Amino acid sequence: MSKVFSGVFAVLFIISMLMAGGCSGEEKALLAQERDAANSQLQQTQAELNIACADLSAVENELAALKASFEAAQKTIAELQAKSSPRYFSSPIELANWLAKDPVSEEPDAVTYGAWYAKALRVQQNAAADGFLVSVQYHYCDERHIIEYIACLTVVNGYMFMWNPETDDVELDPLWGTSKVI
Repeated sequence: MSKVFSGVFAVLFIISMLMAGGCSGEEKALLAQERDAANSQLQQTQAELNIACADLSAVENELAALKASFEAAQKTIAELQAKSSPRYFSSPIELANWLAKDPVSEEPDAVTYGAWYAKALRVQQNAAADGFLVSVQYHYCDERHIIEYIACLTVVNGYMFMWNPETDDVELDPLWGTSKVI
């Protein structure tokens, strides 16, 4: 910037000298050379300023892109941290809302116990992917030699909730009552 100001002052000085008319032809030629040199320097400095402004604009654009990338990375980290520390559902409503989004109960009914159990395991896997703790259990009846039910279970505020993975009908488990979460 100081080059620009010194160049401008030199041009103004030359113009004032020319207007004053107190110069010989040789001095006028020398002043004209200095004026031309000052104009050339001014143009060069203006070109450098234009390049610097373009560089600054490019850096500002890159900074904006880096900030956006950083914010996206922070969001991803927060999502991963939420999933890496699985937790129980905070309320029956949160559980019901999650089940409404989980697609497993919308699949066709299982025709074998293995398929029914596999559906329960998919619910467990989907819950884990979303950062929630869900377990799977089945009850085998020795007298009749059949599996009576397969259920998904979770704890909400110290209470055990269970549901059939094919229906998503959540019930408070009446037999287990409250449980202490370790």
